[in-house]
Amino acid sequence: MAGPIEVLDFWLGEIGPEVGMPGDEIDGLCRDQFLEVWQAANEGHLDHWIDGRRARWPIWW
Repeated sequence: MAGPIEVLDFWLGEIGPEVGMPGDEIDGLCRDQFLEVWQAANEGHLDHWIDGRRARWPIWW
């Protein structure tokens, strides 16, 4: 399963801020790469991602 750095690298590096609102193609890429992460977060298993000094970093935008 991907960690928070991989999620940020994907969102900020591969997708980039110029995309604006993602469409179906980007939704599919996110789903393909991060469905397991989303499911774990939805079930409350990733609370440790916001612990510590990196807690100020946004995980999902």
